[in-house]
Amino acid sequence: MELQFNMGEVFDLAIELERNGAEFYRNFAEHAVGSKARKQLLELVKMEEEHRNHFLHLKQENTDEY
Repeated sequence: MELQFNMGEVFDLAIELERNGAEFYRNFAEHAVGSKARKQLLELVKMEEEHRNHFLHLKQENTDEY
């Protein structure tokens, strides 16, 4: 069985993965012991949010073509 996705669906999946990643790290940051661990986890949240924004931008630019 072969799965097929259009570009919009691929971008939606990537966007959701990044949102879930940010939520995952944010939850751990809320319970982190120590400021260094919390700071590192919040940096990962920021990175995931930047990735999500990048995919949103790519989707907006590219899905009209497909």
